[in-house]
Amino acid sequence: MVAATMLAQDDMPRTEAPGIFFTNEIDYGVVTYYHIEDDPSTVIFYRYAAYEGEEIGSFTDWELYTEPIIIYDTRLYLFEGYAIAPGKLESYISAFHCAYHPDPMSEYIDYDFCDNDIYYKVLSPSTVAVTERYAMEIVNPELNPSPTYSGDIVIPDYVTHFGQTYAVTSITGRAFWQCAVSSVILPNTLTTIDYGSFTNCSLSEISIPRSVTTIGTNVFDGCENLTSIIVDSENPIFDSRDHCNAIIETATNTLLYGCKTTVIPNSVTAIGCAFRLCKGLDKVIIPDSVISISGWAFFGCDDVTSVTLGESVSLIGEGAFCCASMTDMTCRAIVPPAASIIFGVDDSDLYNQVKLYVPNESLDAYRAHREWGKFTHIVPFIGAGPGDINGDGTIAIGDVSSVIDMLLDGGELPAYCDVNGDGEVTIADVSALIDMLLGV
Repeated sequence: MVAATMLAQDDMPRTEAPGIFFTNEIDYGVVTYYHIEDDPSTVIFYRYAAYEGEEIGSFTDWELYTEPIIIYDTRLYLFEGYAIAPGKLESYISAFHCAYHPDPMSEYIDYDFCDNDIYYKVLSPSTVAVTERYAMEIVNPELNPSPTYSGDIVIPDYVTHFGQTYAVTSITGRAFWQCAVSSVILPNTLTTIDYGSFTNCSLSEISIPRSVTTIGTNVFDGCENLTSIIVDSENPIFDSRDHCNAIIETATNTLLYGCKTTVIPNSVTAIGCAFRLCKGLDKVIIPDSVISISGWAFFGCDDVTSVTLGESVSLIGEGAFCCASMTDMTCRAIVPPAASIIFGVDDSDLYNQVKLYVPNESLDAYRAHREWGKFTHIVPFIGAGPGDINGDGTIAIGDVSSVIDMLLDGGELPAYCDVNGDGEVTIADVSALIDMLLGV
């Protein structure tokens, strides 16, 4: 604090009492004015201005100090104070001063200003990004900061700070990381949603505006409550066709992000890292239109028990189906898809745990394949898939009759009658077929 001087300025608040003028330079923190004896008869006025480079900007109007002043951004401010102590001597008045209490997390601050409890980072003279209060990826764990946002969030199209109006065009990476938000209404000025923006948050629904042109990776990882994803029908880059509850890149027909209620449309040709850490997803059905599935696409989907791959799948990336609870996988492709370590590690227990159902005519090819051959249980099927015993393209009561007839006739039964995948054809396969029909 600079040395105090007696008041002699025309623009100071008018008072008959003697006063003292003083200044402080302050960045992010809490400003508290007080003196050594907390005398209730004292009065303090203050005003402040932000530095613009090395120059001082416009001062605010003089205000009566009633409570601590919180500085919400990281710019440097000049505070001017005027202390009045009726009937006190000058030496007593000069004991008034400003105490600055910086935030203990100030070194991790990741925003430029706050407005209506939303934190912003300035991107340009006319645009800002919604961001987190602290740079969470570098925070000292011992400080244990609470997540920035909670509840229902409405992000405005524009925000004004110190007379400057900015368009809200971006959401920074991890802005809503682990936040207890149930919904976020995105602005119509938004163009970019950066990587991991909503990772592990409690978001239940999201609508993507038509203005969004860029969406980063891992945006909705771990959002176990997410059930509704809608893209504005006028968005030129992305869509959520057929009420699929997913984000699809229109030009490439690539499904980029899904949730536990997603139904993959039959027009999608590729699946990106779309369902990573998705909870509540129990069955995965890949339509015949899909050609490729990216690495880690369904990684960590630990509620998935069954996966069906369409007949056109030709490429599956590493770790695509690392799903701890999976019990069966059906691959309808005649030619075994190119694949490498689909369960994430070469010695995964899933190769023993999961029964692999493949077309009857391709059984030998799958068993000889470098990746598919790792499965301990490879079971052939004909027609529509496991359970289509008579090969008519459907699974119906006729297939139950076919298995019973073959069991009664005796002799060696074809491997595709092994519906339950236990390595033999018995009455248990009839029960398994009935369960399939009943949806058990």
